[in-house]
Amino acid sequence: MEAKMCFFHQSAHSGKAALEVDAIQKSNKESPLLLNSPWDVCFEPVNENVYIAMAGQHQIWKHNTLDGTTRAFSGDGYERNLNGASSVCTSFAQPSGITLSPDLKEAYIADSESSSIRALDLRTGGSRLLAGGDPIFSDNLFKFGDCDGVGSEVLLQHPLEVFCGNVGQIYLADSYNHKGW
Repeated sequence: MEAKMCFFHQSAHSGKAALEVDAIQKSNKESPLLLNSPWDVCFEPVNENVYIAMAGQHQIWKHNTLDGTTRAFSGDGYERNLNGASSVCTSFAQPSGITLSPDLKEAYIADSESSSIRALDLRTGGSRLLAGGDPIFSDNLFKFGDCDGVGSEVLLQHPLEVFCGNVGQIYLADSYNHKGW
């Protein structure tokens, strides 16, 4: 089995981040795919996909390490907190952290600007709210604070990272509240 490499770099010419796929993986290499502020990645081992929290484009991208394709997976590119049943009915607001559920069916997203934690369905690209954010008005990115609770009762302020433990417990870094949960 040949090694496959994928790496991110800052272009010396344009100053923009680019995704390069090693020639071993993709022999007819096209021009680099421009990235916009990728903040976190996670690897799904069954299908060998890398999911990328693309904060600058308000999307989650998917890179298939088997065939070398990279594409927007979820999010319409608008900065808001919109949950929907499919990838085109979902919007993120600076997704900054990403981790997989133990069953590998969902990814949990620290959606910083909406001050929320969201669950992303890895089959459909749709999302649902887990904690924080405004569940009613998707353009409201100013529902934040510091309050324990359940679901949208929870008030977070700019969570940057999320991690899922072996049995499904979710930990997060709530940056502006200076807390880890």
